[in-house]
Amino acid sequence: MALDALHTAIMSQHVNWVLDADIRSFFDSVDHEWLLRMVAHRIADPRVLQLIGLWLRAGVLESGEKQETDRGTPQGAGISPLLANIFLHYILDLWVHQWRRRHARGRIVTVRYADDFVMGFESKADAQEMLLALKVRLASFGLTLHENKTRLIEFARFAALSHQRRGERRPETFAFFGFTHYCGRTRDGRFIVKHKTEGRRLTRKLTALRRDAWRRVCGLASRVGVCTANQHQAADQRLQTLERGLRAPLRLQLATCTAAASAMLAWREVRHLGGRQAYPLGPRSLHSRGSSSCSANGGARG
Repeated sequence: MALDALHTAIMSQHVNWVLDADIRSFFDSVDHEWLLRMVAHRIADPRVLQLIGLWLRAGVLESGEKQETDRGTPQGAGISPLLANIFLHYILDLWVHQWRRRHARGRIVTVRYADDFVMGFESKADAQEMLLALKVRLASFGLTLHENKTRLIEFARFAALSHQRRGERRPETFAFFGFTHYCGRTRDGRFIVKHKTEGRRLTRKLTALRRDAWRRVCGLASRVGVCTANQHQAADQRLQTLERGLRAPLRLQLATCTAAASAMLAWREVRHLGGRQAYPLGPRSLHSRGSSSCSANGGARG
């Protein structure tokens, strides 16, 4: 899992600097010719290559008119993530491995999921040189880094210690795979990399849940009328809607050692939707239903 790989890399390797990179409009900028050459490097069957070529050149419909495409992969197609992994494996993964062996003076770690990747460096000089070389490398394939979303920040264990000695706040945070990662401490004072759901993503999810819940409640009330018994039925309907909407996010949170935050999130939403009697013990009862405990290194213990 990408989150586990990132957590292990920062906790176990000599990482002092983190490059949070973002490729601008990656899925719309993939060069078809380069992509087919990379796929042909591993696949010899011409029928498969022809099928992939037809898939890439299928075009899109805009206002009922077909628009030809010479770049990018089909949006929403199941094959797009696979083609993206093949493309970035050759232009990024293998190249970073060679650059590390030839130019790096310290440790370098890379964690990538589709077009979202993070790099950790022991030396700031290596990080700065890699950033410049990465821009040149991507430009040779028609890609660019997003200037506003690509950042080089001081992060990890020694960064937290140096900030503490200078009396500064803890190091900056970065986002990866929908989570904000930040430097924290365990209960016994040891360093640990923690993460929480991105604020904007969480807000969108909660807003959608509330709208869907109230839409269902209004539909139920219009069918059965408004009375005391029916109000209890509406509350049950709201809680069932909440449970379905939060099931997947809570599973991901619990699997990545954010069970306490997940329980508080669910309890807050239950209170907001008027289901206080469903979980009378508060977030503790929700926590006991979802997970037993988490270890200090970020893994869940069942």
